[in-house]
Order: sequence, then C-alpha cells, then structure tokens
Amino acid sequence: MNYILHRVYLVALVVFILICWLALNFAHAEECRHKISVRDSGLSNKNNSYGGHVNQHIYGAKELPVGKDQLDKTLFTSIDEYTGFWNNYINDDKYTGPGVQCSSNEAGQRVKVNDVLSKDAIGAFSCMKSNDRGECTEKIRKQFTHVQLYFGYVGGKWILITAYPTN
Repeated sequence: MNYILHRVYLVALVVFILICWLALNFAHAEECRHKISVRDSGLSNKNNSYGGHVNQHIYGAKELPVGKDQLDKTLFTSIDEYTGFWNNYINDDKYTGPGVQCSSNEAGQRVKVNDVLSKDAIGAFSCMKSNDRGECTEKIRKQFTHVQLYFGYVGGKWILITAYPTN
C-alpha cells in the first residue's frame, strides 16, 4: 500500500511541476511587437547591428547586411514605406490584427496589409537584377496583400529578423 501511495504522490508532484513550468513559460510570453528590443531592432538603421536582415528587403536601404543580396527578393519601395508599416504595426491604436507571441526561440507572422495600413495592398518591388554590392538595379513594381515578419532570440534578446512584402 505504501508503494502505491508513494507512486501517486510522485505522479502528482511531476504533474504539479509540469503545470508550474508551463504557467511560467506562458506568463513570460508576450507579443513580439511589444518587446522593447523588437521595436528597436525593427528600425532600419539599427536592424543590421542586432543581427537582422530587414534592409535586404528595402529598396534604397543605406547598408545591406553583410553577405545579403536583394536579387529575387521582394522589397519595400523605400525606407520611408517600410518605416510607415513598422510604426503602424507596433502601434496598438493602428494595428488591429492578432499578435504573435515570442515564447520559444523564433516566431513568424504573416500580417494583412489592411490590418496595419487600412488599405488592401502595399506597392513593392520584385528585384530582377542586382549589382556587385547586392543592391537591386532592376525591379518590377507589384502589389502585395501581406507582410511576412520573422522574430528570433539573438544575443540574449528578441529581435525582428526580417520583414518583406508577400501575397
């Protein structure tokens, strides 16, 4: 009888520990866009230094991430166009869609342009040719209905890894 009671207590203890662990992990989960490091790393002029490659997807970006090329990528039409999207996305009064939780090592979110900019699509470029610095030199303008965002845990912080227009 003691053996059975001991096993019941052991199972109950394991279940209790598992519930506590899950509760702590979900309690620390937070929408990625609300994290200060994500907001900061989402700025075009800071993203490279955080380890992201947002600038690979911005036509006219001042500095591409090392080793990245814009060829065959979709690009925001300018830094201003990207910045407008990003500022609205991180603003609770402007972005009306669901958020993605930063609770593991990476998270992705496909965001409707209409939920961020109150229009059906965003004009962007598809890069057809790039120069030796990786900068897009030939492009086709298209309309995109979504923006794909990827977040990751890099260097002890959550950051915006990349963002690009998509359908």
